[in-house]
Amino acid sequence: MTPAPGALVTLAVERPAVGGRMIARHDGAIVLVAGAIPGERVVARIERVHRRTVFARTVEVLDASSDRVEVDDGLACGGHVLAHISAARQATLKAEMVVDAFRRLGRLDVGAVPVATGAADGYRTRARVHVRGGRWGFFEEGTHALCDIAQARQLTSQSAAILDRLC
Repeated sequence: MTPAPGALVTLAVERPAVGGRMIARHDGAIVLVAGAIPGERVVARIERVHRRTVFARTVEVLDASSDRVEVDDGLACGGHVLAHISAARQATLKAEMVVDAFRRLGRLDVGAVPVATGAADGYRTRARVHVRGGRWGFFEEGTHALCDIAQARQLTSQSAAILDRLC
């Protein structure tokens, strides 16, 4: 039986899914869970259900991965869906996503795919910002609420200063 939105479920996280969520299963349904790492066991709150796909967010980590890192509050901003994972493991997971896409969609075995990692801060070379009520910023993941762009650390301080003058 598919859990209803708001329900808490315990999940064993299997592998990455494109978009930053991880794949787990609950009673035969695929669960795309945010804030988890493959190999972890987590408690997640169901956000929404779409056919047989369930979307959830981690609320408690029962068995943590050694690749889990502490996350600043500002990193809830969209664009940081893997911020809770060490940089080295992020690169590995991104490579797995690329290989999986070629296998599933193109039926191609491309072997290992190298993925380069960049700077942790100021890494965006292109950004779409939103303006609401005289404030500008990125949306928090999965919402239309603006987050503090300085805390998000996705743009360089010089880029943020230019946007401050424009808005």
